[in-house]
Amino acid sequence: MVLVDQAWPQCYPHMETADFSIELGVGEELAICHFLERCPGLKSLTYPPMASTHIINPIAELGAKLSNLTTLYLGWLNKITDSQWKGLVMAMKGRIKHFSTDAGFNTPSTKFVPDITTHWADTLESLRFLHFSHMYSRDVQRILTSCSKLKVLDCMWTLEEEAVQGTSSGVEMEDWVCQDLEELHLMFADNRKVNLEEPEMSLQEISAARRIERIYQQLGHLVKLKELTIGWRTSNVFSECANLDMSLASGLGYLGDLKALRALDVSSIRKVKIRNDEVEWMLQHWPLLKELYGLRSRFSSRNRREPVPDYIASLCSVRPDLIIQ
Repeated sequence: MVLVDQAWPQCYPHMETADFSIELGVGEELAICHFLERCPGLKSLTYPPMASTHIINPIAELGAKLSNLTTLYLGWLNKITDSQWKGLVMAMKGRIKHFSTDAGFNTPSTKFVPDITTHWADTLESLRFLHFSHMYSRDVQRILTSCSKLKVLDCMWTLEEEAVQGTSSGVEMEDWVCQDLEELHLMFADNRKVNLEEPEMSLQEISAARRIERIYQQLGHLVKLKELTIGWRTSNVFSECANLDMSLASGLGYLGDLKALRALDVSSIRKVKIRNDEVEWMLQHWPLLKELYGLRSRFSSRNRREPVPDYIASLCSVRPDLIIQ
């Protein structure tokens, strides 16, 4: 592939979006940079997935020339170095509004989050960490308590041992500042194991339940929220015992002010608890709700002969326009 040729125009002043959804060969990253130098008005750059991180430094060097760039979608950043990442962040300081990356399993969030919340917090409107396995509680909290202009957040939140223990010992979760959030996708992960021989709820479960309740309280302040996805990334013993669900008993009542909510996805909550009381509550408090995912599929996929629960039939009769899957 040849991206730059002498016969090509020397400048593309009207190009605002560059989306490289291609597989690059050896040395072609440099050709992309030569091409981008000819696009001074570029506003959005999407770099191909599974690409080499060698492109990071050249893109950072282009930061001064691409002064209009506000949207940056990078592919798989599995082995990016600290210097590469810091150079990119500083080059785009005070400009990036939308950032997304597919970070690798070996890349800790401590490499990304501190710099993002220090240098991009005043401009970020959407932030997506796709397939990111090392986003710990302290990192998610730093985003939610620093990025006041955030409207979209998509990440996986790992409830690590020390964070949950800290909550039970009196460390309070700070208030979230992103009150303009419209789209939130939070997937929780927890690899801890629970001693099932204990007859009573363990301290682990109690502290996790308290933390989840606090998360519901924080969600209740996001009155502009239109889309909410919440659940567990994997189904394990701990997530079954300290389950995040959609029952009034677990904290659903905190979400009564989310009048703008249009779509709710709980398909990743394995044992979601919802009955007629919750259905009536949703219809009363979420008048704009149009899509509800994670209820019907758990019955049809398991046993097609199993009758549809009463609460789904009730929803369909009262709100025939509501999409239930």
